[in-house]
Amino acid sequence: MNYRDMVINMDDYTKVQLLRDIINERGSKNLRIYPWRDTADSYIILTTEIMLHRTRADKVAEVFSTFFNEYPDAFSLSEAKESNVKKVIKPLGLSIRANRFISMAKYICSKFDGKIPEDRNELLKINGVGQYIAGMVIMCSFEKQSWAVDTNIARVIEKDMG
Repeated sequence: MNYRDMVINMDDYTKVQLLRDIINERGSKNLRIYPWRDTADSYIILTTEIMLHRTRADKVAEVFSTFFNEYPDAFSLSEAKESNVKKVIKPLGLSIRANRFISMAKYICSKFDGKIPEDRNELLKINGVGQYIAGMVIMCSFEKQSWAVDTNIARVIEKDMG
């Protein structure tokens, strides 16, 4: 359904409510089950969101268990050898991320004692974290209101509310 004509006279709050309803409806019909959707662990959510950047979710699912069994927290990842991390994430196709993961973990350990910060501005200081990832961590890990707009959401806005 195209909502373009409807949204012309709506206030912003009503537009957001409508967008939320559209996304929830589509999500209930098309949602795929992935292991990172069953956790509120901020380290897992942050690291997985970085893995998902420009990578298909099915590929990330292939390495998920191995990665988090090997590196269950920021401390273990911060001490990892780059070659070992590369080996685990090789199916993602971008082994250059191995160094990024390790440096991210070292930063989190040194600045936040291994805990992922709840504050958006602090999250944005972590290498590889942008607005979308910060929002996902805040919402999924800390159950706080935030925002995260990825290309899929942008497509819904353009197509249905444009």
